[in-house]
This record gives sequence, C-alpha cells and structure tokens, in this order.
Amino acid sequence: MIELAGLGTALKLSPKALAFGPQKVHTTSPPQQITVTNESNNAVTFTIIAIGGRDNNDFAETQNCGSQLGPGASCTASITFTPTKTGARSAVAAFEVTEGANPPSVVLTGIGTN
Repeated sequence: MIELAGLGTALKLSPKALAFGPQKVHTTSPPQQITVTNESNNAVTFTIIAIGGRDNNDFAETQNCGSQLGPGASCTASITFTPTKTGARSAVAAFEVTEGANPPSVVLTGIGTN
C-alpha cells in the first residue's frame, strides 16, 4: 500500500475563459461573469482576487466574494474589457486561497479596434 498526500482544489471557476471580442480602444465592454464556487466542506480564505498577465490593465474586475467563502457557497466576479491599444489583448483572472490548491486562472481575451 502506498500512501499519497496532496492538496485538492476547493474552488470551481466557471467559465474557464471569457472572450470579449472586438471593442473600440478606450471604451468599456458590457461585463461578463465568472462564478466562483467553494466545492469543499470548509470555508476558504481568499489571498488574491485579481487580474494579471500581459495586458492586465485592459481588464477590470469587481466581485462580491469578500475575504471568505463558505462551504458550498458561490460568489460572482464581473469582468470588463477596456482596450488601451488595438489588436489582440489578453490577461487572466486569478482566485487564490490559503486552503488547498488554487484553480487555474480564467483566461481573458479581447480585441482592441479603432
């Protein structure tokens, strides 16, 4: 018998990617939603809820997650896209907790147009 140990991912993020499509430079898209669900039996404490990556300044988030999320509970993050340049833009929305492994970040893409 071999004993294994590891950390499971407590959070489920849905969807796994948000595609904003074409958006005029310096104008803001309608928001798109990410649902964050705590699939564990314990509360989790967020250490980071943020936008990161190459074009992180082109995306913004607001959320109602607070600092903790109870077992089985969900919260929502709203993401908007305001391109600062033309062309393909990308970033990630990261949700990190102190308990368990963190889920993969949500990929954010959009296209800045004139």
